[in-house]
Amino acid sequence: MIRKVLAIVAATLFIANPSYANLFQTGHWSPNVAPFRVSSFYAGAGLGSSNLNYHTIILEPTPTIDTKLYGKGVLGNIQAGYQANYGCYSLAIDAFANVTSQRTSAFSIYGPDGGRRNMQFINDWNAGVSALPGYLLNDFLIAFLRLGYINSHYEINVSANNSYHFAKNLSGAEIGLGGEVWFPMLKNFSVRGEFDSVIAPRWNSIGTFTCTKNCNDNANVDISNNLFQINFIYHIV
Repeated sequence: MIRKVLAIVAATLFIANPSYANLFQTGHWSPNVAPFRVSSFYAGAGLGSSNLNYHTIILEPTPTIDTKLYGKGVLGNIQAGYQANYGCYSLAIDAFANVTSQRTSAFSIYGPDGGRRNMQFINDWNAGVSALPGYLLNDFLIAFLRLGYINSHYEINVSANNSYHFAKNLSGAEIGLGGEVWFPMLKNFSVRGEFDSVIAPRWNSIGTFTCTKNCNDNANVDISNNLFQINFIYHIV
């Protein structure tokens, strides 16, 4: 299904002609024009993928362990907001939340005392608010940026002699690029596709990865997160 939607979006991008931008119309919406050509509230849902890079640095005890781990998962998203139009330009403000199955494979870290920790990184949900400034390319297509705030929930599962986990919410910025397309048979619906990157702060002081004494704050993780999603948007017009 996602491949079919991507093919439709790609074909529309190919035929889009910026010279049509001056055809922007204002006034009350009718089923014969794209619903995002008038200001309105909207709500939507969709699917996508999540790809994360965990750069883990364990500082104590020496020697320092420096490793990179990668995780992938399926993403489900809901969002709602208001889109205002100004000539050929638009500005949407929306709130969103998503759940994801993203996780790394289990891996092992060995300490200098020969002890082993089996670990796994998980990102299970994200939520935030964004501004989406856009430009009308033609009667059927808007290109937009996503600029916003995001809060993400991460967990680390650890198993050694005992099993335990660390969890933390990290707040950061989300930036992205996308397009929203409308086909007449969709009536109040449009299709929005986008690619986003999450800029998160370092997760400091995770603790106790490779020893059992005096190293409760011995590890840091830098996380980078890339999201791709296709959403179906219902415009309340």
